Amino acid sequence: YRTDEALLVPVRFDLAVLRAEAASTGVVAPLLRGLVRVPGRRAAEGAAASGALARRLAGLSEAEQLDALLELVRTQVAAVLGHDSLDT
Repeated sequence: YRTDEALLVPVRFDLAVLRAEAASTGVVAPLLRGLVRVPGRRAAEGAAASGALARRLAGLSEAEQLDALLELVRTQVAAVLGHDSLDT
């Protein structure tokens, strides 16, 4: 069934479950982001991750570094847009 009109669909959500999932995975389905907030990451976690990234890149050639950074950016963008993988 297809229509160009908006539809109202009553749905009951268990917000406690959605919040718990968001807290544990850091991911919320794009449609539900207005109902459940993803907890912010701490600066220390970002600093640790950037140190790990620097160590990872240090052992790669310039071309491999660019490939690794491109993959990282694509993965982060896919997550922000709510995609399950880079292919979708």
